[in-house]
Amino acid sequence: MNPMNPIPQTNTPKPVATPRPVTVLPAAPELSTGPIANPARLTNVVRNGLIALTVAAVAAIGWQLQSGSANESNHSNWQQVREASARPHGEVRWQSPDGAVAFLPAIGFGDDDRDAPTTVAVRAALLAGDDAVAQRILAAAIAAPPNPPPFLPPSVPASTPTSAAAPGPAPAPATVAPAPAVALQPTLTEGMKAEIRRGDADFFHLYLYDCCDEDGDIVDVLLNGQMFQQVKLTNRGATITIPVAANGSTKVELRGVRDGGGGITIGCRTSRGHGFLRAMTVGETQLLGTVRK
Repeated sequence: MNPMNPIPQTNTPKPVATPRPVTVLPAAPELSTGPIANPARLTNVVRNGLIALTVAAVAAIGWQLQSGSANESNHSNWQQVREASARPHGEVRWQSPDGAVAFLPAIGFGDDDRDAPTTVAVRAALLAGDDAVAQRILAAAIAAPPNPPPFLPPSVPASTPTSAAAPGPAPAPATVAPAPAVALQPTLTEGMKAEIRRGDADFFHLYLYDCCDEDGDIVDVLLNGQMFQQVKLTNRGATITIPVAANGSTKVELRGVRDGGGGITIGCRTSRGHGFLRAMTVGETQLLGTVRK
């Protein structure tokens, strides 16, 4: 090869490498290795968890308060309630002081149940035209029942004097301090006031209590179909005083307002005996009967 005449260069193109496809990978998720990695996110999680637990706890407590004790049938008095509940016409299971048991459409009052001081004081106030004073006298008579009441609590010695016998099973004593007995104060209708003014009605004591589990049962007391007062039932019980017509009869009914669980379970007592009513539901009315002196 002549160095003076070099071999001419050709313009042959060089092979071009084919580009490889590029795969775009998604961004890696943010990794959290502990509270320090994302404290704001962790705070939200904890807060939401606490809120959920609180809501669940409140719901559970509310359910318990509404349902109360569902094991009324375990109480020693449930047998008497069951017997009354089985009666086709809603008779009261009545046990007289001598121990005899019968199912009666009416309960009875005796002279030992008469509330003469309330009768005299309320009549005097009504004759003076002071209905407000008459109402306060009646409310005070409910708040301060006779001592001892017709029901003899198990904690009271058997030798304690009482105006009524205490036959049959006694309600279990309350394990907590009794709640206020009266939910709504008694109200005298115009018809009741007229009878009292004329001397055609006297006040008599009636003892009501929750004969099974104390779970917040509440009843209305109706006289001749008219609302008289509302009573919260406890194991300790409440002695109320009601006007009873002297020349005829007074129909006493109980209407269910609140069931603490397992049915509204009611026991009643006068000097004539001790009664058990059927287990009631809310809104149901139980006739104690046409009460005659």
